[in-house]
Order: sequence, then C-alpha cells, then structure tokens
Amino acid sequence: MKYRSILFLTVCVLTVGLMALPAHADTTYHYTFVGDDNAGDTVTFQLATSSLLSESAVSSYGTSALEYCTNCAAGSSPVVYFQPNVPSYGDVVEVSDNNGFFDWYVFNPGSFSTLGDYATDWNGNGYLTVAVPEPASAPLTLAGGAMLAGLAFFRRKPVASNLLA
Repeated sequence: MKYRSILFLTVCVLTVGLMALPAHADTTYHYTFVGDDNAGDTVTFQLATSSLLSESAVSSYGTSALEYCTNCAAGSSPVVYFQPNVPSYGDVVEVSDNNGFFDWYVFNPGSFSTLGDYATDWNGNGYLTVAVPEPASAPLTLAGGAMLAGLAFFRRKPVASNLLA
C-alpha cells in the first residue's frame, strides 16, 4: 500500500510539473482595444504578440494578423497602427474603420510596453488593455483537485478486522 501512495505522489508531481512548463514557455501578450469611431460605431480588435510592442518603432497589422477586428476596414492592407511616442501626443493607436475613416486614440507614453489598462487621453473614447493571460490555470486547478482526491483515497485506514471478533 505504501508503494502505491509513493507512486501516486510521483505521478501527481510529474503531472503538475509538465502542465506548468507550457504555461510559461511561450508568453503571449494580448492587446485588446475598444473604441468609438467617428461614425458612432464601436471598433474592437485583439492582437496577440510574442513580445511587448516597441516604444521606438511603428507597428502595423492587417486583419489577418489580428485575432478579431470588429467594424475594421476590410482588406489585406494594415488596418491597425501602433505609433509610440508621437511628439506632443504620446502613444497613438490608429484604426481604419469600416466607414473609411482613420480614427486616432491617444494614450499616455509607455502604454504599449507596460502591462495594464489604459483610457484615451483625448480624441475619442478608447480603451486599451495590455495583458498576459494565464493559459494553464484551469488544468492546474483540476490537477490539484485530483491530487487531493487521490491523497484522501490513499490515506484511508483499513477497518480493523479484530474489532469485529
């Protein structure tokens, strides 16, 4: 019985270890944006990148590079531009909407390279979230529950047969 408990604990530790490795091996940064365009429509998009956006170079993305883009212009040309450190403005998100307008949303300098939630300083009603989601929290929680259930099962003491005599 003792060997079964040790084997179970070994399997549990290896399972949690193997699940935790992919959770931190490939970090994905999500840029989620919601804003009202010049025509009154809500424009939303989400971009997933392997690193935070540069604070020194303009980044542009077409609809195929975005996870989703609602009310953005159709086509393969870039529809979203991240322009960091625009003099006298700050960090600017420019979105080409489905009405043919380029809408500007201005955020504080450094917003593209720092995790957090941001609201536009001026020129529009826009919100930007820069986050790293935790992809493995649900499987790790389930593995922890299974381990506790297994420990409870293996820790049961057998009924002593000499008490019945």
